[in-house]
Amino acid sequence: MTGDRSFSELNLWQRIFAEHWDEFRAGYRAANNRDVPEHWDSNVERMLDCGDIGQGYYEYLCGDCDATTKVGFTCKSRLCLRCFKVAVDNWLETARKVLFEGVVHRQIVLTIPVSLRPLVLADERFLKVFADAGAGAVRSWWSSGAPKRKSGSASCR
Repeated sequence: MTGDRSFSELNLWQRIFAEHWDEFRAGYRAANNRDVPEHWDSNVERMLDCGDIGQGYYEYLCGDCDATTKVGFTCKSRLCLRCFKVAVDNWLETARKVLFEGVVHRQIVLTIPVSLRPLVLADERFLKVFADAGAGAVRSWWSSGAPKRKSGSASCR
């Protein structure tokens, strides 16, 4: 599933998928009595081929020494950490331009402890309760002394 490249040429993320994707697909099939969705397979395949010059490349020529360098095409898959990082960076830059000067922008990730995941994922109602509790915790944190903007000042304290 890794094309013509050797395993050593893959980054860690690609190696994990190269080593375990077939096993995951078999487990998914056994648990769900159906194959993984086609778009999952295509995204994994694209991600594994990301940067492989066998799939196409740009070639750059140095004007001074005439040396050439080949750079493989990227996959632009959301599954690819290298490609999706570019999309996230672009989104953050757009968000930065939209926000007003002095506005504090926070990104918060709510995680579920491993011991609670089976319960939370067992029924979407539990996931809703968890999300609501997380939103309440963020509101409580914010109202209890999170950095606030002083009127007339562009900086936050």
